[in-house]
Amino acid sequence: MPRAVLLACPVCDAVLAIRSKRAEVSKRSLRATAKRHLIEHELIESKAAIRKHAVAANAVEVIVSPEEYQRLPVDEWTDRDAAGIPDDAVSGHEFGSDGVGSSSDPAVETGSPRSASKEGPSQ
Repeated sequence: MPRAVLLACPVCDAVLAIRSKRAEVSKRSLRATAKRHLIEHELIESKAAIRKHAVAANAVEVIVSPEEYQRLPVDEWTDRDAAGIPDDAVSGHEFGSDGVGSSSDPAVETGSPRSASKEGPSQ
């Protein structure tokens, strides 16, 4: 089954998917992706930095059906409802029987805020 990394904006609740395994996407890349989106919200720099790190820390890997994989919002941040992503998908919980769900494999890194960064100290 295909895997994707889901990001959720803490400001507007938009989502973005990256077609990859979580372990293959660096936190630096996740933060840069979040930063490009957060610029649109015109936050003061410190709030933007905090939210950028939150987006990266809360990124989760999901296993999806091939049909769902093709419908993931990978080109632009999309409203969660319009993307068809359930609220609990980005918080890392199992959900529904529609072919979409978070990984239950303990070997899959889900971007927990307590997981160690492969890059050392936060940027």
